[in-house]
Amino acid sequence: MKGLTDAKGEYPRVRYAADAYAADNSHRRQGLRPLFWIFPWVTTSLLLLLSLYLSVKEIVRLRTELNTTLRLYHKLDTDIDKFGSFSTGWKTDFGAAKTAIEVERVRFKGSPAFRSDGSVYVPHPGPIDYVGEPSPELDEQWDKLLHNNSFMITEEEARATWPEEWVQAYSKMPEGESGYLVELDMFHTLDCLNEVRKMLYPKYYGAKAEYNEFKDLHKGHCIDQIRQHIMCSGDLTPVPTKSYDVLDGVSVRYVNSNYPHTCRNFDSIRNWVDERVVRYDRERNMKKLMHGDY
Repeated sequence: MKGLTDAKGEYPRVRYAADAYAADNSHRRQGLRPLFWIFPWVTTSLLLLLSLYLSVKEIVRLRTELNTTLRLYHKLDTDIDKFGSFSTGWKTDFGAAKTAIEVERVRFKGSPAFRSDGSVYVPHPGPIDYVGEPSPELDEQWDKLLHNNSFMITEEEARATWPEEWVQAYSKMPEGESGYLVELDMFHTLDCLNEVRKMLYPKYYGAKAEYNEFKDLHKGHCIDQIRQHIMCSGDLTPVPTKSYDVLDGVSVRYVNSNYPHTCRNFDSIRNWVDERVVRYDRERNMKKLMHGDY
């Protein structure tokens, strides 16, 4: 049995498969242990980098928005200095009338709609009719808009309004008077619109058949005045095209303008002009009384 013992005379320990597996596993664990330590650091670093990237991206976005906002404010300030504003008055608005400016939101009315049988109606008519078959009542409504269109301004106001052309604005008035007679362009354009309305009903308004050069030019002027006024205002209110299903599956589309618009209050300006006319008439009558013209 001597061949089975070692130098100390002890039998060597038999290595079983389980022992070999345990030893291999121990070596593997020792080899993987550094990886378990590295993994949290790598994950944390990646999350930190991702967080840093997102933070930088957000900072860039906010800075871009801030720069855009600052540019808009700068442009707004520059534009206000140069042109004025809708709510406080444009540079081209008559200075004294700016006190009458009141901004409001108005829902337009009057857009037509279609029933399922194809008939047309106005679902939301305005409180006052300015269109339709002519009548004394209809003309009266337009007269309420357009009465006292013109008023006199002083020479000082004329100089401030037309610095380089105020002299040309001087005109002779009826009854031997003279001065600076003006009309706010809103009323001028409304008057043109009323003239176009009357053109649609020549029989009622007694239009003469013979050619009249001035009347022809005046018609063209009125249409072009309305065009320029609309294009100048540049209203950016979006209005949708609505679709209506009528008879036999036919679909009809029509623009619906019955949406809120930002406007200057008309009545406020109308009242201002009325007061200005009354004040001028009162001052004129007082001068006549003082000079014994009665």
